[in-house]
Amino acid sequence: MIKSKVGIVLIFLFVPICLFSTYLGLESSGLKGGKLTLILTTAPQTLNPFNSGTGDTSIIGHLLGRGGRLAEYNEIDKKYYPGIAENWKGPRITKDGGMEILFYLRKGIKWSDGKPFSVDDVIFTFNNIILNPKFPNRIQDQLKTTNGILPEVTKIDDFTFRVYYKEIYRPAFDAIVRIYILPKHVWEPQLRYKKITEIWDIGAISRGEAVGLGPFIPVEYVPDQYVRLVRNPYYWKKDKNGQQLPYLDEVVYKIVPNYEAGKLTFLTGGADVFAPRGADVISIREKGNFIVYRQGPTQSIQYLAFNFNAKDPIKRNWFRNIHFRKAIAYSINKTSLINVVYHGLAVEQNSVVAFMSPFYNENIVVKYKYDISRAKAELLLGGFKFGKDGILYDKKGNKVEFTLVTDSSDTFREQICNILINEWKKIGISSRLVILDRNIVSRLIEQTGEWEAVVSGLMAFEEPQLSAHIWRSDGIRHFWNFHPKVAKWVSEKDYVKFEFEEQVDKILENNVLTLDDEIAKNYWYAFQRIISENLPIIPLVSSIKFLAWNEKLKNVTPGELDSINWCLDRIYIEEFKQR
Repeated sequence: MIKSKVGIVLIFLFVPICLFSTYLGLESSGLKGGKLTLILTTAPQTLNPFNSGTGDTSIIGHLLGRGGRLAEYNEIDKKYYPGIAENWKGPRITKDGGMEILFYLRKGIKWSDGKPFSVDDVIFTFNNIILNPKFPNRIQDQLKTTNGILPEVTKIDDFTFRVYYKEIYRPAFDAIVRIYILPKHVWEPQLRYKKITEIWDIGAISRGEAVGLGPFIPVEYVPDQYVRLVRNPYYWKKDKNGQQLPYLDEVVYKIVPNYEAGKLTFLTGGADVFAPRGADVISIREKGNFIVYRQGPTQSIQYLAFNFNAKDPIKRNWFRNIHFRKAIAYSINKTSLINVVYHGLAVEQNSVVAFMSPFYNENIVVKYKYDISRAKAELLLGGFKFGKDGILYDKKGNKVEFTLVTDSSDTFREQICNILINEWKKIGISSRLVILDRNIVSRLIEQTGEWEAVVSGLMAFEEPQLSAHIWRSDGIRHFWNFHPKVAKWVSEKDYVKFEFEEQVDKILENNVLTLDDEIAKNYWYAFQRIISENLPIIPLVSSIKFLAWNEKLKNVTPGELDSINWCLDRIYIEEFKQR
């Protein structure tokens, strides 16, 4: 997170917190060898970072992330450390009122296939892919300024490049250093006969096309069974003794259908790391050879949302009715969700900003305490009416009922849905639960619009602006009310842009015009209040996060955001000390 206490008028040079001439892993020591086995509950679909879903992010992160990004975020001390950029200057205001960052790349780095890495790979990634006007993508949304202006990325020399904005954009550094840099020599030839989204499908693993700067390279994929990654032989990092990282020979992800299968795999020795739920922590600790670490609330907010563009115009009107959404909010017993589903190991979430964000403020939001009487009153205000049978009807006499969708990879969500459905019966609403594969749910929401209500998880960044693609009214992930120019199934005639969406758009435009986080806080406080008042997404709870691992693993340092993955290049296995 970029930090500054100086007002915008006084800023001429600003450098994010970092430790130049060092990198994450330089302080480590360990022993070479061994295999680490991890768990995936959703099979990967692609290696393409622009198509990736939940099941793909870990694999892509090992291939392109960790030491493959310009800078790395230390999840313990909350500072940025140099990655493939050994130094940088900025963000700083230029004489013309714009803003620039200069990045200086490390020399001697090679891709995993032995080809040299240079600034040309960076320029290609930005100008041919990410900033390509013919390829709208979520990263563009994260990089856009107040007026929708994207940065100019230019080469200075073989190891230096400049990012220039025509106006100030506060989150620029955060957004830029998160970007995965692509191998030009692999991607450019394929661009001649493929669309960007067609490059690096999951078959790229078996074809040997997976080339990256990260610590591990995927080399084998057996559908519904496992993904195997091996050490990048050209990974540039070394530990304090001059030994090349990573320590592990390989990482294997076992693909399991759900949480329970993952737990069984871990407890029977089939996996080395597991993220247990609170109810399972005691039994895992009793096994004796596991370390269990409590991390705090996750950055994933469990939420309920309704489709403002539902195919059925009758239901569409219900979901757009603010009194309907408020009634639903009052009917949710979050205390019950925490105690029954999470066995007390979760926290009530009333904001859509992550707990760990410096912009989080629960005191500014509207809190809807469980109150069935208040819920019924809101429904009456919204023009609904109750029949003598207690069933809820709209003003035209239509019975209020809808389908609630969630994904099969998380049984907690299924339990949440069942509790919600039982509470809705108390206000005369009938709902049918449909549980589908996570990838199918994603397609329904983002590609077809064939859904009415959903319970799922929202990953919240420490820098909320990086979720602009979700919150902006024309954002490519504004799923509850897609703009017609984003989603072809949304009719121009039926689409409605709400006043609160206009307000959110202005906040997203204006908060970035300062490099001072203290000024930006006021914008994000207003954002949280507006979302809580209008409930396009109804936040439910955030679970307490635990991580368990076999005690033979060393150098494990769980992070708030990326759990074990952020330090995977430093983890080693004690039993290989004889090597």
